[in-house]
Amino acid sequence: MIHQKITQNLDKILWGKSIVLIKDKSLQESTFILRSLTIAESNFIHHIYEREFQSGIDSGIMTDKELDKLYSDNRIWTEADDAEIRILDKKNTLIRSQIKDSEFFPVKQKQLRKKLIENEQTISDRNKIKQQLFNCSAETRAMEISRRYMVMMSTEDMNGDQLWENESNFLKECDIDLIFSLALAYYNHNMFPESEVREMARSGQWRFKWNASKNGIDLFGKPISEWSEMQNSLVYWSQFYDYVFESPDRPSQLIIDDDDSCDAWVNDQLKNKKFGNNKDSSRQPQNTQRKGRTTGATQEQFIMVDEQDKDTVQRVQQMNTSDVRKKLQSENERIKKSGKRMTEWQLRGKEYVQTMDGGK
Repeated sequence: MIHQKITQNLDKILWGKSIVLIKDKSLQESTFILRSLTIAESNFIHHIYEREFQSGIDSGIMTDKELDKLYSDNRIWTEADDAEIRILDKKNTLIRSQIKDSEFFPVKQKQLRKKLIENEQTISDRNKIKQQLFNCSAETRAMEISRRYMVMMSTEDMNGDQLWENESNFLKECDIDLIFSLALAYYNHNMFPESEVREMARSGQWRFKWNASKNGIDLFGKPISEWSEMQNSLVYWSQFYDYVFESPDRPSQLIIDDDDSCDAWVNDQLKNKKFGNNKDSSRQPQNTQRKGRTTGATQEQFIMVDEQDKDTVQRVQQMNTSDVRKKLQSENERIKKSGKRMTEWQLRGKEYVQTMDGGK
């Protein structure tokens, strides 16, 4: 997301509301406020779902399980179709891991990302077909009715008053297009994908606010029981990134900004702690080696990259400190001046002996 978009979305979460422009059935545009539901209201919506689900069953509407058997018996949608989706999900998990290990191989990483997108599109297409088949189930009916109640509870006029004062008035509403559009707007403006919440939680626009007030009360101005789903999610991921940013073995920003790579790094950290292993193998890119040579308290790490890939070479060089970069530049100049290959002993002399002895 661009800087402005992150700020706008953070403002919506902090305020707990969004302003939307909606067309009714006569195509007239009106402005509404959509307030994010509290935990208590979300529980009420769940109650509506359970009530309507049971009502659907009592009316003879088939459940997802019953439809699944019907479609399977008639070879319309079978276990093989579900298995295809599961297999693609597993493949994507593997691809994400490979993407993380290919941090310094952009060509390979690009190919993997392309395959990941293709698999995700296939999964999306298959899920759309399944959704259409199960659209007439008791569960789907209950979900649709509960969404309408969500609209009733969240919609306000520009004065901040409830658009429908009570359930009776809401049930008399004949403009189904308006209700559908408001429900769609709620999910588009008040709910955000996990990837976007994570990006907000680690953004500079948010971190200074979070660090200034980490209890959430000063941020949202209300007790936890009244936080919205997105406010809860933002606090959760803010605490997650506290762990990442404050770690003594903090990963590179490239890893932090990639959700899959960051998750893999955190998992490695937790595994190392669980088994008492202080070595941070998760920060070793693919095809790297850690030599048992140190200079003072530091240890050299060698990263193999394609020398023709100048951008990646420069990115790896930036991982060194300014002093190390100056030293490498000086050594490169000596090599060029000599006009021939040089051994490390010829290049570094006594320093080479010290590093071989562990910095003694």
